[in-house]
Amino acid sequence: MQTKSPPRMQVVKCDEKQEKLISFIEEHLERRMSAGDFSTREEIQIVALSAFSPVVHAIQHFVDREEMQGVKIRLIVADTSSDEFLKQLSAFQSISVRWAQNIRLLDAHEQLVLSDSCCWTGDCMRREPLKRDAYECFADHCEDTARWARISFERLWSVSLPLMGEDEAAETDITKAGEVIATAETNSDNNTVGTLH
Repeated sequence: MQTKSPPRMQVVKCDEKQEKLISFIEEHLERRMSAGDFSTREEIQIVALSAFSPVVHAIQHFVDREEMQGVKIRLIVADTSSDEFLKQLSAFQSISVRWAQNIRLLDAHEQLVLSDSCCWTGDCMRREPLKRDAYECFADHCEDTARWARISFERLWSVSLPLMGEDEAAETDITKAGEVIATAETNSDNNTVGTLH
């Protein structure tokens, strides 16, 4: 029987974040490989500032791994300003992407949920992860933390705009997804949105 490990909280330099995340994911995948039970593919859930966030790059590091084959990934991004952001996700074979277009959703934290007992939480998306030191919390063998992370993800997912990868709810073509963003941004120009400080 596995013992529960308390979440590990720390402050790290941004250039260390991707390396630490890769190690965290590696350990999780190695445990799954050792267990040898891949009858149920676990869905990976990611909340990130953009497709260029370290957490997205960390997952991309494993796209060709056997343990990742057939694994579904759902990603919520807040920043779609780069024309290359959707192309950045082309390496993923099975991914659904939504855009947290409401500026108030920037108060959410970046997060990665690998399983029902393994997740990572990063700093608020309002803080640029490539420029500042960032808070991190690694939770391994911690069902309660992972459960709350999944609840948080599902709530954010439900109020985000579908962009690509969903059979009926979203456009899967990259060009059309870009058009969805442009249309939403045009419509938002006429709206005043309150922000939290």
